[in-house]
Amino acid sequence: MRIISLHQPWALLVAMNLKRFETRSWATPYRGKLAIHAAKRSVDSDGFLLIRKAFELDGRDFQQEQGWVEGLQFGCILAIADLTDCLLMESHPKIGAYYVEQNITLHAQGKPNAIIIETASDLERAVGDWRPGRYAWKLENIRPIANPIYYRGRQGLTIIREPMVVQQIEEQLALTDRIEQQLQAIKEAV
Repeated sequence: MRIISLHQPWALLVAMNLKRFETRSWATPYRGKLAIHAAKRSVDSDGFLLIRKAFELDGRDFQQEQGWVEGLQFGCILAIADLTDCLLMESHPKIGAYYVEQNITLHAQGKPNAIIIETASDLERAVGDWRPGRYAWKLENIRPIANPIYYRGRQGLTIIREPMVVQQIEEQLALTDRIEQQLQAIKEAV
């Protein structure tokens, strides 16, 4: 399993499914499970404003979900995602506007490994660096883990080499799945 360290609030935004593309200046051929690690650097006022803006763009009430913000974790693994694609960002304002209007596709015309920046949602553009020539790493099946796992992060995309940490991740994912099943059962019973 690979891991990437993100500064807060970006790690939280991924864990909350508010950020589904990690934007980078470099591409990766890796596809597979990716642990989302929150780096130790604290959040400044701009970070808190970004969280508020992301909540608003997603239609969430910041006041009701403030517990997420107050409980920001640092130096730990918060979520697991499947890294399914790495897309070169291209800007095509006219084509992009048409694609958005017609709700066609995220991929640039005839280029399966590219994404038209203008087709990214307002939310994604608010929480990422969407400039031409950069890369959008597509994250799917994002699962926050029940109890964050403290881990020393590193720069870049690295491999988790400690079997104990991988085991902890699997246990936390299983716990998260059980909690989600219980919540679903409660919703269906009501």
